[in-house]
Amino acid sequence: MAMMVQIGARVCVRINKDDAQFYLGRVIDKKSQPVAYHVNLDTLPRNTQEPAVWVSKANIRLLQPPWHEDLEEEEEIMNINAQAQDQVRYNHGFVD
Repeated sequence: MAMMVQIGARVCVRINKDDAQFYLGRVIDKKSQPVAYHVNLDTLPRNTQEPAVWVSKANIRLLQPPWHEDLEEEEEIMNINAQAQDQVRYNHGFVD
């Protein structure tokens, strides 16, 4: 997953490993040894003064799968194909 989490990615992070609460943010930096991500939080948790926190790989989650752009492209192609099929049916008099 380290390769999938890029700077600028929207993520949710767990600040306290004993708490199931996750917070939304954006990755602003990362380091490789050990793998950690610096995340600028959208909202500050209680008792937290810093708007950005370092979190381990175990405490970060992607909001979208890394292949979401591929899915969007596939959806666009499917929409174009559906429009083309509708146009062919209309041109040949096969209107519903």
